Amino acid sequence: MDDPISALDAHVRLKIINNVFFGVLKNRTRILVTHAIDFLDRADHIIIMDKGSIQAQGTFAELQNHTTFKEMMVLNKINKSSLDQKEEGTEDQEKADQSSVHDHLKDSE
Repeated sequence: MDDPISALDAHVRLKIINNVFFGVLKNRTRILVTHAIDFLDRADHIIIMDKGSIQAQGTFAELQNHTTFKEMMVLNKINKSSLDQKEEGTEDQEKADQSSVHDHLKDSE
């Protein structure tokens, strides 16, 4: 499925994920292409792609130390915080967010 949850708010997306992907379809092979990474920890296998190339793949646990995976998780956390505070993102805020990701990654090395 090609990002069927992208236009949904967090509450509806959670219901769809729980009731459809991990409910009705739980005993079937499911392939979900998405930018929403909130549910990666529930996936059997994750493939991270960029411009048509596989950057990394494995289980959630296997990807914990992969640089691209770490960046995605930090960006997701920053974006969630921004949405929770209902702040509108600007170009300057996005640059600050990316700088924050790089600072966080340096600190964790």
